Amino acid sequence: MSASTFVEHTEVQVWQGQFPPPDAVEKYEAVLPGAFDRIVAMAERLQEARIAEARYTQEHRRDDILRGHWLGFAATALAITGAISCTVVGALTATDGPYWVAVALIGVPVMAVARALVDSARRSAGRQAMHTDKQALEPAIADRLYRMPPKA
Repeated sequence: MSASTFVEHTEVQVWQGQFPPPDAVEKYEAVLPGAFDRIVAMAERLQEARIAEARYTQEHRRDDILRGHWLGFAATALAITGAISCTVVGALTATDGPYWVAVALIGVPVMAVARALVDSARRSAGRQAMHTDKQALEPAIADRLYRMPPKA
C-alpha cells in the first residue's frame, strides 16, 4: 500500500475600493468586453449621486435654519412690540398691571438669548472635553495596536 498526499492550494485576493486590481480587470475584459468601462461609469454615477445628496441635504438644512431665524425674529419682535405697547398703556392709564405684562413679554427674548449663550457654552465645553479625552486615549490605543509581540 502506498500513501497518497493531497495538496490543495487556495488563493484569496482581496481589494478595497471601487476598482479591482489590474490583473482582475484583464480577466473581466476577457470574459465581458467593456466591463471595466461599465465599472468606471457606475463609480462615476455613484459619486455624482453622493454629491447631489449632500447638496440636497445642505440646501434643506439651510432652509430650516433660515426658517428658524425668521420665526425667532418674529417672536422677538412681537414680544418687544407687546412690551412697548403695555408700557405705553400703563403710562397713559397710570396703572401697574400693564407693567407686569411688559416685563413678562420682554422676558421672552431675553431668556431666548440667555439660553442660546448657555447652550453655546455647553457645546464648546463638550467639544473641548471630547478633544481632551481623545488626546488622552490615542497613545493607549496606538500602544495596543502597534505593540510588538514578545520574542520567544
